[in-house]
Amino acid sequence: MKRYLLFAACFLFACQTTPQSPPVSNESSAPAPISSPTGFGDRVDFKQAGLFPEGIDYASNCQCFLVSSVRTGKIGQVKADGSYSVLVDDPEIISAIGIFADNQRNRLLIAISDQGSSSKSSEATQQKIAKLGIYDLSTGERQQMIDLGVLKSGAHFANDIAVDDQGNAYITDSKMPLIYRVTPAGEASIFVEHPDLGAAPEAFGLNGIVFHPDGYLIAAKAANQSLYKIPIADPNAVKKVTLDPLPASPDGLELLSNGQLVVISNAQAKASRLGSGDNWASAKVEKQVEIKASFPTTAAQLNQDLYVLEAKLGQASQGESVVDFSIQKVVF
Repeated sequence: MKRYLLFAACFLFACQTTPQSPPVSNESSAPAPISSPTGFGDRVDFKQAGLFPEGIDYASNCQCFLVSSVRTGKIGQVKADGSYSVLVDDPEIISAIGIFADNQRNRLLIAISDQGSSSKSSEATQQKIAKLGIYDLSTGERQQMIDLGVLKSGAHFANDIAVDDQGNAYITDSKMPLIYRVTPAGEASIFVEHPDLGAAPEAFGLNGIVFHPDGYLIAAKAANQSLYKIPIADPNAVKKVTLDPLPASPDGLELLSNGQLVVISNAQAKASRLGSGDNWASAKVEKQVEIKASFPTTAAQLNQDLYVLEAKLGQASQGESVVDFSIQKVVF
């Protein structure tokens, strides 16, 4: 129970109200979402005892959602009928956090950490590791395991992943004021280290991250409900996006095909849709909806629909035995 309390405490922040603002135009758009036959409706319930999933993405090869697990470290496939099966079961994955299904390159990227909530947690690894695991998207076979934590000493929590057009992966570390980069060849480096990206030791810093096709990253910082724009060509030119206040605990980000950005707040169970008219120097909250889920973490796109993962990490903090989880459509 103590392990779950530690994990949930890192995500929960005070609530605040987010005002709505009038719509604004968007200058550019992200690549079109995956188009694939699907039987997913408004909600898919699935069962897996003690899973506590955190990351989600859609894999076109299996026409299924992939979900991670902070408890077991496994990656599972969830079909439209609610069936769950394991794709990746690697003993080196202590907690699987953010995932990225790179359908174009048939690979699955996994952010690996240990916040103390896993059945594999130990004193030797708790808040001390940050890794990127790369696996075959079809078979689940490991291709690479890259140690990111060796690049910078201190506490670590590898959290979320974005991938650019060339296949470079960018990984946030919630305990460090930095973003890692891993090339397609597996070469790891610190892409950017900047004080604005950091947070107090007891707080959660960077969380969700997306790549914008105009050549920059947008990352959420949970500690101050903010977004940051980081140009790929000049990563030190970190700029805080001027925007309306977001709900507490911004977690996952999803860039829509029309260029709008969706921010999932886990603590308040809300989804905020943002738009920008100046290439994300600033943004407006165009609409906000409540998510009828317990501790939603992040979202994934399927066709023109957006689905959010119900993680139930708050119930984990109470030591409850949880079996039922869900993936739900978000409608603005």
